[in-house]
Amino acid sequence: MDPYSPPSPDLTIADSRNLHTVRSAARRNSPQAMKAVATQFEALFINQVLKSMRASLPKDGLFDSDQTRLYTSLMDEEMSQAFAKRGLGMADQILQQMAATGQIPKESVSNLLSPRQIASGISSYKTIADNHTRRQSVSLLQNESMSAPSAAKTRKDRAGALSATPPNVSATKRSDDTVPSHVRNFTSKMRRHASVASRETGIPAQFMLAQAALETGWGKKQMVGADGKPSYNLFGIKANHNWAGKTVNVLTTEFENGRMVKKVEKFRAYRSYAESFRDYANLMRENPRYRNVVSARDPMSFAYGLQYAGYATDPEYGSKLMRVINTVAQV
Repeated sequence: MDPYSPPSPDLTIADSRNLHTVRSAARRNSPQAMKAVATQFEALFINQVLKSMRASLPKDGLFDSDQTRLYTSLMDEEMSQAFAKRGLGMADQILQQMAATGQIPKESVSNLLSPRQIASGISSYKTIADNHTRRQSVSLLQNESMSAPSAAKTRKDRAGALSATPPNVSATKRSDDTVPSHVRNFTSKMRRHASVASRETGIPAQFMLAQAALETGWGKKQMVGADGKPSYNLFGIKANHNWAGKTVNVLTTEFENGRMVKKVEKFRAYRSYAESFRDYANLMRENPRYRNVVSARDPMSFAYGLQYAGYATDPEYGSKLMRVINTVAQV
């Protein structure tokens, strides 16, 4: 047998003679090989369930011996294989997750899974990712809330007249010498523009500063045109059919059906950073998708409001923005 071909359905992973064949298949990304390995994993799971069941039964009796236990275990292995071939759904679930996370192309499993199964897997993975990032942001806020009163108490004890600081993300500040220079320089350079946009939209300036920092890597990854001129696009706003201004074509990463895809997109270009902030303010104020974002006053509502409104395709956009907001709040 070709060691690089998918294992036969008759192979048993419990048989050590066939284990190298299954291992070889597991290293391949072909859907057929993954399906076969997933089926064998399902058989192992069923076999463990049967073993646990057998272990709960009385051991004393006329027919209890090493020989009967051996043949019972062999029978359980065969039953596991038979159940796995029919399928309890675990193998399909494994394939669904692999397709949803981009480990195998979803198009290549179309003959192994139904369109509904593929769509369900992608939807489930997105829900899991959203819940995971939401828990991360809650943890960040809780940590900040717990540390803020202690910091306020220390300042009060030292000065003798300061009141306790409410548990807020902006409560903990670091001295300038502990803040990275590129963070300090970017926020200092953009703070005035963010303040103007804040007056126009009502969105706290530090939230917009954080989003600009996330989109540009603190100003280090700004988009430029083919002629090398800067686009001043701080918020990654694309040029749709309503945009009549200048544009730049940039290779960007998008998340489509749970997979990262590289593609060239057309983005808006401005004459200055001030113009970029003004256009961002107009977008937030005039687009009904961002109505809840404009009214947000806490970091979590703002970060996840943008994500759920579809501002970015990255499933972790909310948690990433939360972390940057916390960094900006410490400058």
